[in-house]
Amino acid sequence: MDDEELARLVATLREIGTDLDDVEAKKALGGLPSSLRETLSSFSNTRGGTIILGLDESDGFRASGVTDPAKMSADLASMCATEMEPAVRPIIKQVRF
Repeated sequence: MDDEELARLVATLREIGTDLDDVEAKKALGGLPSSLRETLSSFSNTRGGTIILGLDESDGFRASGVTDPAKMSADLASMCATEMEPAVRPIIKQVRF
């Protein structure tokens, strides 16, 4: 996903006011959200999807950001490899928005 695609997705989320079937935004300012495992599992059992960390759905999908993107990426990869059964192999990309 490039910057343009992300901007279009976020604009769509803001316009409709809710997540899509295959796109979910999560506020992640304090670290990985506790509901992330459930979303990963759900997407893994369907056709997949996109999770955008650092957007606050309860605030109109405002960018809330993440404190340490590199650590969050590493933590997400670790969660997917060690805490999911079977392991999930996500494509993780950091994008400034």
